[in-house]
Amino acid sequence: MKRSLFEKCCAPCGHRPAARVALFAILSPVFLTFAAGEQSTIQPVSQADTPVFRVGDTWAIGPTRGDPNSQHPPRQTVIEVTPQQTRIAVKTTSGMTYEIDLNSAGAVTVAGPTQYDPGRGYVHFPLSVGASWDEHYTVTAIGRQTSWVAHHVTVEAAEIVHVVAGDFFAFRLVARGEVDRIFKGAYHRESTFTETYWYAPSVKRVIKHVSTNYYYGASADDLNWELYNYSLVDPLRPAAASATAP
Repeated sequence: MKRSLFEKCCAPCGHRPAARVALFAILSPVFLTFAAGEQSTIQPVSQADTPVFRVGDTWAIGPTRGDPNSQHPPRQTVIEVTPQQTRIAVKTTSGMTYEIDLNSAGAVTVAGPTQYDPGRGYVHFPLSVGASWDEHYTVTAIGRQTSWVAHHVTVEAAEIVHVVAGDFFAFRLVARGEVDRIFKGAYHRESTFTETYWYAPSVKRVIKHVSTNYYYGASADDLNWELYNYSLVDPLRPAAASATAP
C-alpha cells in the first residue's frame, strides 16, 4: 500500500501515524484545560507570532472522526525546551513511544526514525493572511531511501474552524508540491500532493490537516487528522527546562 506524504514526511507527526492513545483533559490550576468540546478560542488576531512552548504542553492529535482509529489519538507532550530545539514525546495507546524534535524556527527535524534536513516547516512566523514561501528538504528514514520534497505554501485565510476539541480561530494554509525519490544520485518523480491545514495561535499547533497525494501509476490517497484535546501550561508558572517523557 502506498504511503501518504504525511506518513513519509511526518513519521509520527513529522509523519508516520502510529497506534492512537486517548487523552483525558483534567482541570487543574497548573494547566489551562477544559472538558472536551469546551476548549474553543475564537478571538481573532491579525498575526500569529512564534509560539513559546513550555514543558508539559500537551496535545492529542489523531485521525479525523469516523476513522477506525479516531477514538485513540496519540498524546504529544513537550519534554524539553532549549534555544535550539523543542523535544516532544509521543505516546500511543499500545504504549509505543517516539520523539518529535523541532528546531528554533519550529520546523520538524526528527520524527521517530525519520530525519528532515534542514527541517519540515508547516508554518513560518510571523504568520498573516497573504504570506507565502517555498519549502525544500530531504526526508530520510532508517532502512529507506531518501526523498526530496519541494512545495509552495500560501496563507489563504483566517477563519473559525471546528475540530473535536472545539471551535478555534485559525489561519488556513495550502501547500502544493511534489516528492522525488533519490536513487543512485538521480531524482525520480514519486508523487504530487495538496495539503490544507489550519494553525491556531491559541493552541500553538496545527489543529486540522487534510491532504491528497497523487502517485504516478497508482490511485490517490488521503490523510486527514485533527485536534481532540489539549492542555497548555500556565504561562505564569515558572518554566521547567525539561521533564521525563510520559
